[in-house]
Amino acid sequence: MMHNIFRIKKISLAILVSCFALFLRFYAAYNGPFEYDEEVYYAIAVEYNLAIREGDWNQILDSTIVFEHPQFYKLIYAIGLIPGKSPPRTDSLFSHGDDLQSYASWHKPFFLRMISAFFGTATVFFLSLINPVAGLFLAINTYEIKYTSVIYLEALPTLTSLLAVMAARKSLKAYYDNAVPNKKWVRWFVLSSLSMGIAAASKYIYCIVGITIIIAVIIQGWKHKISSLIGLTAWGLLVFTFFFMLDPVLWHSPLNRLIESVKFNINYSLGMHVAEVGYPFWQPLRWLMISLPQQPEHPLASFNNAGDYFILSDSLVFILALLGLPALFKKNKLMFIWLVVGLAFLFLWNTKWPQYILVVLPPLCISAAYGFDISRLAIIKLKSRLIG
Repeated sequence: MMHNIFRIKKISLAILVSCFALFLRFYAAYNGPFEYDEEVYYAIAVEYNLAIREGDWNQILDSTIVFEHPQFYKLIYAIGLIPGKSPPRTDSLFSHGDDLQSYASWHKPFFLRMISAFFGTATVFFLSLINPVAGLFLAINTYEIKYTSVIYLEALPTLTSLLAVMAARKSLKAYYDNAVPNKKWVRWFVLSSLSMGIAAASKYIYCIVGITIIIAVIIQGWKHKISSLIGLTAWGLLVFTFFFMLDPVLWHSPLNRLIESVKFNINYSLGMHVAEVGYPFWQPLRWLMISLPQQPEHPLASFNNAGDYFILSDSLVFILALLGLPALFKKNKLMFIWLVVGLAFLFLWNTKWPQYILVVLPPLCISAAYGFDISRLAIIKLKSRLIG
């Protein structure tokens, strides 16, 4: 009985936090100016949408448009344009002005923005099921709000990478925490691989989460080396299968196109544009420490006004996350590994755009929630001593 009450309370809190998150994302999606890359992904969605309407599947299978990123999320945007007439190929977002309402068919890009907002809200919901305070911190993070309220490629893989980790943890728990493995481990195993496959087929950077899961399995299953090796191999094959199925541009020439796509990202990170921007290796820390509207101006950055976010708490959340790191290591090693591996990649990878930090925000917010608990208990103890 008590367990059911606790579960209902947890779900209710998650829904409440998610409603707040949805409001923030809806507001940003409706009021935020067009971002530079939205023009790119909106044009791709239009092209793919027209190909779907005309049954020209080779237009999708042999597409070379922004081939540096996988295709799945772009296809979801294309499907989002199916209701009503598709905008013409020549209809540019920025030709009408920087604001959403200035675009003649403004409801089209707005609906695609709301697809991102839905995925962003779902991420907050599932993180709130782990810890409602962490969910609240993710809900109000300015980077999370912005990049899950625009036509970018962040919102879906952020969600599915979190689901992959949650499902992997449940699968490991069901398999190793019982004398006889609970049969539920299989369904969580498949869900984790499917979620990871979706994340990888949406944007490559979220493969970092797959590395996290592999490391966690090696650490937790080191006493069962053979079963762990077999499990990791099966999981990896399933992830790659789902990834291949959900990235149709690979179907005609899998190896060549995958190598070409990954190679483009490597060359871009070492190219002139990234060098000209000149972000230092520690730039991801600046993104994590300072809210978007408070960042120093930069010609590449198109940041919204402070009033578009209502709450600027990124700096406080970052401090709490530092305070909560020991508790994160002790209570949730999978999230700790995710945070460490993600930050290591962000430091080492030359391309350091602000949206990349979304890959580490879920574990960062979990750590901040632990830091919040530590701070709250410390304040209570201090008050009791002063009163006493």
